Order: sequence, then structure tokens, then C-alpha cells
Amino acid sequence: MRRLWNCGSCKVAEMQRLFHGMFSYRFRRLTQVAASAFWLFFAAALPALAQEADSVGQVVRQQGPVTALRASLPRSLYLGASVFPGDRIVTTSAAKVEIEFSDGTLLSVGSDTDVELSDYTPGSRKPGALSLLLGIIRTKLSILWTIGFEVRTRAAIASVRATDWVTEARDDGTAVFVVDGKVAVTGTAGATVVLGPGSGTDVGVDGVPAPPKTWNSTRVDDVLGRTRLP
Repeated sequence: MRRLWNCGSCKVAEMQRLFHGMFSYRFRRLTQVAASAFWLFFAAALPALAQEADSVGQVVRQQGPVTALRASLPRSLYLGASVFPGDRIVTTSAAKVEIEFSDGTLLSVGSDTDVELSDYTPGSRKPGALSLLLGIIRTKLSILWTIGFEVRTRAAIASVRATDWVTEARDDGTAVFVVDGKVAVTGTAGATVVLGPGSGTDVGVDGVPAPPKTWNSTRVDDVLGRTRLP
């Protein structure tokens, strides 16, 4: 009886060792698989994390479908979506969007507009710039842009510091209206006019800005309404 019991004990011990070995192996394999999955996920997420770190602002208001083009790749914007240097913001005839930048600047983009964030780096040693290819925008610039800021169109460049103004680019030229502050508008022909609050100018395809004048209420209401979001 004692010999049988000892033999049985050996078998039990052997089974325990086998079970422990199998359990340890499976545990190690599961740990390795989990670790591999984590690092694969982390590596895949790195580009997105880096991209978010490079963002300069986000959508705070939107009406209708809006597209951003970056390196010729389109993506749909939505409330809270990030925007990046070099993005082209494109709206349809039924869309508007307002973007708040990290420095506090607000950009309201009207319908049927195509505007590029050409150079947007607050605190840098060179002026920031937007390129308005077509359409209408309103820019409320942060006081952090001490170096200056420009909105460029085919017909003119509007140069400012901290101010609030509207720029419209059309096939027949450019219009600039100042809500607050001062804006220097330089046409491609070389002449410059300085606008104060309530005044505006039209720059024809010849690149010559018209003398500043106070816009009537109808025209002011039109440009402000086209860049206003609910």
C-alpha cells in the first residue's frame, strides 16, 4: 500500500509540474501577444499624435459641409476638428465655418470660399499669412501677432497687427473692410491705402486700390452677414 501511495504521489506531482509548465507557457504567450498588440497600436497612433501636436486651431462653429485639404488630401471638418499649417479650408454654397486658433485669433469663413493657412505660427519672427483664393473671410486677429499679419489675394495684400477686418476675393478684384483697428492695403501695382474703422476699399484686377471711403450700411450688413455664423 505504501508503494502504491508513493507511486500515486509521483503521478500527482508530475501532473502538477506539467500543468504549471503549460500555464506558465500560455501566460507568457498571452503576455507577449498583448505587448506586441500594444506596441503595434502605439506605433500606428504616433503619426496621429504628432499631427495633433502640430495643430494650430480648431473648428468652433460650423454650418454645412466643409473640407480641409492638406498635401492634396481632403478631409471633412466638424465641430472640434483640428486645423494645421498649410490647410486649405473650402466651403460650399451652403456652408460656413469659424476657426479659433491657439493664440485666440478667430477666422470666419463664408460660403463658396477657398482660403489657405499659408503661414500660421504665432510668436515667430515673421508675419503670419492667409491666402484667400476666392470668397470672403473675417479675421479677428489676436494681440499676440506683434510682428504683423497679412491676408493675400491675387489683387492685393492686407497688412495688419491686432484688428478686425473682412477680406473678399472675387474674379474682378478684392474688397477690404475694417471693423476695428487699421489695415494697410497694398495693391499688386504697388500703391497702398490705410483703412480705419468703418472704411473700405476696392482693388481692381489692375492691382490699384481705390481711395478709402466709409461703406454704407447695406454693404456693411452684407459682408458681416456673410461671415457670421449662428
